[in-house]
Amino acid sequence: MGINLKRPPETFDGKQLVTANALPEWCILNQVGRGDTAEGIGLGPFFMLSNDSVSAPTTLEFSLIDAAYVTSGVGVVQAAKLGDYLRFEVIAPATVGEAAPGNNGNCYKYPTGAGFDIYIPAPGVGNWNLALSSADCHLVPNPDGEGFWDCDVPNTGPGTIVPNYTMRGQYDLYSIGMRLNKFATDVPILGTDIVLNFGISNVRAKMIPPHWHWIVSLFRGPDTPEHTVNVAFYLQVGRARSYLPTQIPMVP
Repeated sequence: MGINLKRPPETFDGKQLVTANALPEWCILNQVGRGDTAEGIGLGPFFMLSNDSVSAPTTLEFSLIDAAYVTSGVGVVQAAKLGDYLRFEVIAPATVGEAAPGNNGNCYKYPTGAGFDIYIPAPGVGNWNLALSSADCHLVPNPDGEGFWDCDVPNTGPGTIVPNYTMRGQYDLYSIGMRLNKFATDVPILGTDIVLNFGISNVRAKMIPPHWHWIVSLFRGPDTPEHTVNVAFYLQVGRARSYLPTQIPMVP
């Protein structure tokens, strides 16, 4: 007898089982302890930081190549003193393209007057070319819905960014990086073998598209005695896959 994978779960007498789920139905729950690279999922840096300097934080930057619904995170702290702290941020790095000297590019690189440029759709007549189907274009949300670009982020990959000629798009693209959100704003840490839990169960998961990057910073307090503070963590996310097709392991 075959198994109907699309049929919802039921009790023995045919009643449908309904449970709360912070994730879309297509997601699988994945404990993520390192970032992705273009070569594969989970081939990026491990989520580990160590800092013995008061002059600058130790930082870790990473990204995931697919949309990820972040539910929470768990960290372990070692040898933290009063004054040490953590910061978790999400950023949109600068969008990078190539000049189109013949004015046959797909957009204009236009100065905003604030020291950086914005990219405006101009297919075939622009002075700049952007790879709109790659994660090199880093979406910056336009909170007023007056952006120049839209993107229906798919379950896997970055999707394709498309122009919004009515200037009612959800996103803009800029020549500089933009800080978007702090999920942990300078959280003090203290002690050793301390477990940190970031997240609560009754909050809907936040979708982070592959165009965005995480930056985690570990600060050592300026007035603390000389020491080395260590932090390791992982994220609990919902995503569509945990391997690329080229990574699928064969079972002997």
